[in-house]
Amino acid sequence: MTAMPNVKIYGAGSIGNHLAHAARSLGWAVTVCDVSEEALNRMRSDIYPTRYGQWDEAIRLYRNQDVP
Repeated sequence: MTAMPNVKIYGAGSIGNHLAHAARSLGWAVTVCDVSEEALNRMRSDIYPTRYGQWDEAIRLYRNQDVP
């Protein structure tokens, strides 16, 4: 059995949202990190749901200094 790929994306801006959506569409585990808490909140509440219909709760968000 193959493990699900893990993807870590640095940056919660436009490209980070596209990459997160593409990886989740493949069923991959996604972690997004950014230096800005505001950028992470904007990704969760505005950018991602506007583009893709709703937020994907499986995407994990962290500030850079807190990411595992």
